[in-house]
Amino acid sequence: MLEKILSDINKNKSVRLNNVTCTYCGVDITKNNDSKEHVIGRKFVPKGAFDNQWNLIVQACKSCNGKKSDLENDISAITLDLCSKFHPDVSELVIIESKRKSDNCFSRQTKKLVKNSSISDKITLPFCKEVEMNFSYQAPAQLDDVRCFDLARYHLMAFFYFITFNDKTMKGGFWQEGYHPVFQAHYSDWGNVQQISFMNKVRDWELRWKGITANGFFKIIIKKHPSKKCWSWALEWNKSYRLVGFFGCRKTAEEVVKNIPPLQWKVLNNEQERKQYYREENTLDAFDDILFSVSNETK
Repeated sequence: MLEKILSDINKNKSVRLNNVTCTYCGVDITKNNDSKEHVIGRKFVPKGAFDNQWNLIVQACKSCNGKKSDLENDISAITLDLCSKFHPDVSELVIIESKRKSDNCFSRQTKKLVKNSSISDKITLPFCKEVEMNFSYQAPAQLDDVRCFDLARYHLMAFFYFITFNDKTMKGGFWQEGYHPVFQAHYSDWGNVQQISFMNKVRDWELRWKGITANGFFKIIIKKHPSKKCWSWALEWNKSYRLVGFFGCRKTAEEVVKNIPPLQWKVLNNEQERKQYYREENTLDAFDDILFSVSNETK
């Protein structure tokens, strides 16, 4: 199945499914609820990123399409804003697109424009007897983890539907036993212990789908456990944000996750009314980045 899918895909052209049920909820597609759906929103990545690049186009009900579109809106703006900060060498077009979105898109978390949703705070620490030190910091607009994992679920459902699509029934499949998101990280922390451990735990699982498109601004990989009905997955959006997790057998996923060490936080301020914690972020060297690599990948 995998060999057929990979060999049939034209990397310079969109893949189109004429499915008769909604890719996301499974309801029958009718003239009243039908909508054309770009699984990777054309406006989710920088303008022009899909020139001569593949995308997956499906039929979805209008309700699911609208919910997914709303999720894409501010997540796109914030991840592109982070991209322009993490990667100062990106093209001028990406920087312009990032600024345009930041100036016009509202964060669903703060209810303000993304450009006005940065976080600032002050920290007061004891230095010595009767002397305190004051620090201030500012961070860019933050992503809502719940919204991000909801959008990830839409992406994963569409690609699972695609790789299980039956040409005779014109329907795809849906995973059983649930969706289990586990970790997320910004670019500056892709090398944290959880991300590294996850990569190593699933590195030899069987490849079921791998897709890199939009000039690298969208990445996805799905792998199958060697013996259980459990799949691992990873997504990368706009070169700035990664999410990983599982779907299928929850027990199997829990067995993997319980052996992944937690992040180590240190106490910065232990005041009863306002405790503050911190930890150092860990970047990831390109040589050690195996999240979207597989040992048994079909060429």
